[in-house]
Amino acid sequence: MESGDGLIIRLGIGMRRLRVEQLEQLCELAQRLGNGLIELTRRGKLQLRGFTSATVNAAQRELVALGLAELSPYDRRAALLVNPLTGLDPSCADLEPLATELESALSSHRDLQHLPDKFGVVLDSGGALRDIASDLRLTVSASRPEQALLSLGDAARHYRGPTRDAARALIDLALLLSRYAPGQRLRELMARESTFAFEHCLAGWERADAPRERSVVPAIGFQPAWLALGVPFGSADAGTWRLIAELAAARAGAIRITPWRSVVVPGVPEPDRCTLEHERLRVAGLLTEPADPLLRAAACSGAPACRSALGETRTVARELARTVLTRLGPRSRLHVSGCAKGCAFDGRSDITLVFDEEGCKLGLHQNVNETIRNEALTLEAARARLAGPRQAHEYERNGAAIYERSFALIRAEAELGRFSALEERIAVRMIHACGMVELAKDIEFSPDFSEAAARALRSGAPILCDSKMLPAGVTRARLPAGNEVLCYLDDARVPGIAAEHRTTRSAAAVTLWLERLEGAVVAIGNAPTALFRLLELLDETAARPAAVIGVPVGFVGAAESKEALLADSRVPRMIVRGRKGGSAMAVAAINALASESER
Repeated sequence: MESGDGLIIRLGIGMRRLRVEQLEQLCELAQRLGNGLIELTRRGKLQLRGFTSATVNAAQRELVALGLAELSPYDRRAALLVNPLTGLDPSCADLEPLATELESALSSHRDLQHLPDKFGVVLDSGGALRDIASDLRLTVSASRPEQALLSLGDAARHYRGPTRDAARALIDLALLLSRYAPGQRLRELMARESTFAFEHCLAGWERADAPRERSVVPAIGFQPAWLALGVPFGSADAGTWRLIAELAAARAGAIRITPWRSVVVPGVPEPDRCTLEHERLRVAGLLTEPADPLLRAAACSGAPACRSALGETRTVARELARTVLTRLGPRSRLHVSGCAKGCAFDGRSDITLVFDEEGCKLGLHQNVNETIRNEALTLEAARARLAGPRQAHEYERNGAAIYERSFALIRAEAELGRFSALEERIAVRMIHACGMVELAKDIEFSPDFSEAAARALRSGAPILCDSKMLPAGVTRARLPAGNEVLCYLDDARVPGIAAEHRTTRSAAAVTLWLERLEGAVVAIGNAPTALFRLLELLDETAARPAAVIGVPVGFVGAAESKEALLADSRVPRMIVRGRKGGSAMAVAAINALASESER
């Protein structure tokens, strides 16, 4: 299949499992012969993009050697879609024996080659695949695994029978369809034929009602027995897929492809690896939070990758997911389509945006076919319409007055009597940054901190930061000596150090502070691991910072790292006890130390 960025190879073979070594070789092939992109389809398959007429044949030969391509025209294993959580989720019956039997049968009957290209078989338990269209569907309940429900013609008719006979009945029906009506879908045949044509394949099966179970898509993120990763829009480069392969290698050695543009990595994680895994996945752009709005956004490849597309889709989809879906609620959906085909999603969405020859078409609670009948808009007009009406509000507009009133309220409400004048200035700024006057009771200074930190800034000391938010928040004009504000997170050495020491990128970046640590002002507002690593550096070297602001935020290690700093008399220090903290508080402390002005 040809597209705007070259030829596409869709892996037709059924892939309930993809071994790590297969995925690694697939990444190498995609990068060497294609453009490196590997995508998930809506039927739980993979496709590779960017091949040329000179490379496509070599790629197909290598895919056959990898066991990832159909070996004959009658191999129909690609038609089978199995619940990817079988064997992992206790609410899902063990579908492995039935799936293996069906795969064997679908690959061995020559007469199956006359089935239509989009012929689909679904094997489900627990309702996860209920909304996936199919010609034939087998549903096995975890509570009654000996009984199977066979649904025909996209669930138009249902029969119940013994699970042991389910594979034979399904294959008999598929063979009948292939021989009796080559190239036709079962629902089309059922619409014009009597039941006699196929019911002789179901001897011993009884008519049954439709299943009552609702569709339940497995949650994204870290689970007790697996890790489910969302791939935004189902598309990622070879480097991202290599990261997935690396994670799978450390667990069960395989991944499972889902029809929800996600992958499942089976295996119980090692607790001490979870933080590192989460950070690496986040940096790579993979989705691990079930509430992430990108999980509810669908977008085709768009222009220029698709020749039919009339607009770039995924940048727009990312923007609208972050700005509009978060406002609409956790069940809202977004679909951005590059043309009227609507390849990425079939149903209705809360927001549907279609690029058209006339401009953009915007639909609310509509599908693509309904949306393209709407009026044409510019993209800017569509954005404005989604932003909603603006209301005028009465509020204080004078910045100086806002600061003055804010600090007066803080001093009136917070308990600041135990602080020196400079400590009070720092505390007021930090309370202003978080809006909590009760913070005052949790702020602790060593006796020598405030003067040592202010003196170091006046002498031109650099400020070493654990997150990029700190350099962005420091008011450079307040710094008394044009001080450097440094964060090493983007240093090329950081990923290697983090992998070698099995720690976070934040802690790895602290290792690179050593050459600038002596006499510096340290500000840690995000990562407890960074503060723990700083304390380790104090053990490993004679270099000493002039002062340390230790206010990392969080539930794991934050309180402990700050108490460890407070107990360490080797450096002047300040902390916020407990879980509270954050980069905004660290920035506030620096700005207060840098200048007496409170504006």
